[in-house]
Amino acid sequence: MTTIRPEFLAAKIQAARFGEPEAGAFTQQLAGTPRLAEALWFLEWAFRQPGGGPRFVDKLIELSPDQFQTRAMRDAGPPQAAGRYSLAQCLAVWKADEKRIDRFESVYDEGEPGDSDSLSYRDFLGFFVGAETRIEQAKLQDRRGAELRSALARFNFEFLKKNVTDAARNYLPRLLADWCEEKSMSCADPWYCPDLLQTIFNFMDRHAADAGCELAETEVTKIVFRELEFARSQCVGPAWRGW
Repeated sequence: MTTIRPEFLAAKIQAARFGEPEAGAFTQQLAGTPRLAEALWFLEWAFRQPGGGPRFVDKLIELSPDQFQTRAMRDAGPPQAAGRYSLAQCLAVWKADEKRIDRFESVYDEGEPGDSDSLSYRDFLGFFVGAETRIEQAKLQDRRGAELRSALARFNFEFLKKNVTDAARNYLPRLLADWCEEKSMSCADPWYCPDLLQTIFNFMDRHAADAGCELAETEVTKIVFRELEFARSQCVGPAWRGW
């Protein structure tokens, strides 16, 4: 199970606050993002709860499902009737994915494409989608036109959404741990959640509100909250309630 070592996180934050060269770009990000240190300590706490990082990611997806889509999916707008993208929407998302995969992964097979039914999404993008691909080509009676029409059924919104959430479940726990432990690593949003840091801030606020609703405002809780607010102002990680 992926864990976050608190001593590594403490060393990372200290290095950034003291302007140590090894902190790199994280120094500027920490100085310019007031709640960042709080968020990282929240992640360290969350990863120690039952289920660890994977459970936290599941809850993040559950509570903020609309945040887990690529920028191209957001720009394409909501799906049309029956929860499906139009060809224009699909093509915009496919082009963005083809550019990302070709640039960072380059995993589609070389050679000739296989049968349509067995063609993977990455192979489809590699062989039949590019910056020059146009909607009109789907009307042509050639291999590209046939593949575009087939892909409209196979690689539509439901598939694309699952592709994103699967990536988040597979990669996000490790990414969040690296955010906390790698000294020079800034907290950059991944392709499968373009506003991840803000999504975490929102999750923290909701978690705090839910915890607050369970506590009656007594003299004791007033003192506790006053001390927690002081700890927050001093950038000390407060003790968070469990899930």
